[in-house]
Amino acid sequence: MLIDTEQAKRRLVESGVSEEQASAHLDVLRMVSEQSREELATKQDLERLEQEIDQRFAELRSELKQDIEGLRSELKQDIEGLRSERQADLRALQTTMYRTAVAAVTFLSVLMALFRFL
Repeated sequence: MLIDTEQAKRRLVESGVSEEQASAHLDVLRMVSEQSREELATKQDLERLEQEIDQRFAELRSELKQDIEGLRSELKQDIEGLRSERQADLRALQTTMYRTAVAAVTFLSVLMALFRFL
């Protein structure tokens, strides 16, 4: 904040403040103004911060992509494993059903042969 100190001093004196007090008020105002400028972020500070944030977001985006690809790969492996297990279970079931059918046909054949002799 820029202030015309001479004009401010004149105004203070015109309003009844002593010249010494007016100078003291302006000194305090200058100190506050300087301190504020030191604490305020500059355009360069903001640009640097923006670059840092952009860089960090890019890093996070890259990390997330890698994590997602890893999870996708694990999921594909899990699905393939389940498919293999399901196919093995189906083959085992088919074998069991075939053996049961053969046993049933054999049993019926034996029964029919027995009934023929009777």
